[in-house]
Amino acid sequence: MINRRSLLAAAASTSALITLGACSGSSSREVNGAAQASDSGGKAASDGGGDKRDEAHVLDGVEVTSGFGEDPALEFDAPLEFSEFHSAVVSEGDGAAIVEGDFIVTRSAYFDPESGDVLASQWEEGSYSPFKVDTKSVGDTATEFFTGLKEHARFLMAGVAGTQKQKVLQVGDVVGVALKRADGARKDLPPEVPAYTLAEDGAPELGGKPEGATPASMLIAPAIEGAGPAAKKGDTLVMHYRGWDWETGEEFDSSWGRGAPFSFRLGEGQVIKGWDEGLVGAKQGSQVALILPPASAYGDAGEGNQHPLAGKTLFFVADVLYVASPEA
Repeated sequence: MINRRSLLAAAASTSALITLGACSGSSSREVNGAAQASDSGGKAASDGGGDKRDEAHVLDGVEVTSGFGEDPALEFDAPLEFSEFHSAVVSEGDGAAIVEGDFIVTRSAYFDPESGDVLASQWEEGSYSPFKVDTKSVGDTATEFFTGLKEHARFLMAGVAGTQKQKVLQVGDVVGVALKRADGARKDLPPEVPAYTLAEDGAPELGGKPEGATPASMLIAPAIEGAGPAAKKGDTLVMHYRGWDWETGEEFDSSWGRGAPFSFRLGEGQVIKGWDEGLVGAKQGSQVALILPPASAYGDAGEGNQHPLAGKTLFFVADVLYVASPEA
């Protein structure tokens, strides 16, 4: 269902430092240790790491002059020299502590340590970088850094990003932690929706091939209605889902099966039409059933459409785990 390559390419323009920079250095800091900023949100300390005394506290000279939720601004004497990864907490945050395995939503701005210029800002782009905090997803160093950090914390990093290993300063906010599963009021489903059950982890399980004639039109029905913000075009959504071929009842894709949710920007063509249209208005915490004929999925089968799901009606059950708005 998802063109994962295009999604990753879109995210890489501003989110690469967390995964690449954090994995490339040998240093890290104690999340709840001494590497904390003052209460005023001024200079952030770094653990530095390594044996190079001249850059042991390279981030001491970097002052973050804006608070959580604001497009970051930095003051430092350029050029800022460093050769290893450095990290610090600018403000601790007031939410729940992150645990390994959480899927968190961050927002960052990136600065050139040579000139101090802004390279990119997710505040300007209206975008976010959701990711799972585990070694497989972001590496050991980033996992260690984010584990124990709290929601609404602001962090500062110095490292490298991209295949060209460009040095970058990153200021980021931990905007929130995605739900593990849908959580809200259960709703009665229309009779066209096939019966399914939920496993202990919330994953939907279809009992068999759907009965009745193949639907000719799209059907979107909430199975659980959450109490969070309603999704609109341009929002970043974090989702869990499972999808089946209507004709056979066979599963063709599952984020639960991969062990991690995925994220996309609603209404921008990053997912199939039925998702872009059908999830508008879905609230955070909701579970949605979607019956999508070919016109709302992968199109009609034919010589010009070689997608393996072309011509098929698809049935999805999807959990809306987080809704992040560009205006937030």
